[in-house]
Amino acid sequence: ELQGHNWSAVPNFCCAAVVLSTQILFVSKALKGGGDVCLGSFYAREWEAEESKFYRGLAIFMGVFTLVSIVFTMMMTRFDHSEHGEVILAFLFYRSGPLFVLVVNAFCLASRQPPQFDYDSEEFENMRFKRSYRDVFLQPISDFTAQLEKALLYAHAGNKEPLRDMLEDPDQADLLLEVCAFDMIEERRPSTFK
Repeated sequence: ELQGHNWSAVPNFCCAAVVLSTQILFVSKALKGGGDVCLGSFYAREWEAEESKFYRGLAIFMGVFTLVSIVFTMMMTRFDHSEHGEVILAFLFYRSGPLFVLVVNAFCLASRQPPQFDYDSEEFENMRFKRSYRDVFLQPISDFTAQLEKALLYAHAGNKEPLRDMLEDPDQADLLLEVCAFDMIEERRPSTFK
């Protein structure tokens, strides 16, 4: 047994380092897109980061690391003293729900689907979207992506209003519709219906 060291703090410091490195990755990727959260290039860089193997690996690592740190903390805590055992059991009892959600979210981050339309063009990167401060801070990028995909599908079907409502310049809806073609993604998800 190792005396005089607070070994249960090691997972906390490691977790903080992982979270900080993730934030640095996303900020650096987003700033390469210009840093303007209303510009298409910002979203293109975000989506590219989410599709990277590094991002997916980091998300899986966060989930696994959380599980391992819980086990490590429990192994390093002496249960023969009632106060240590009670603290760990109380922590697990009251925090098991949030810990479960944390682990599930980490694995969900690793399995995010990229946008199903082509966003790799200079025209898309120069598009400006209507985003309020509320949207920027409270709407996850996955919600924005789903909203944009839905608006593009409506526009392909003839209803361009949802797409026009998302753009700062509604007159660019036709150009956006032209450059954001849907690849009916045979190579990403092959159809089971033949």
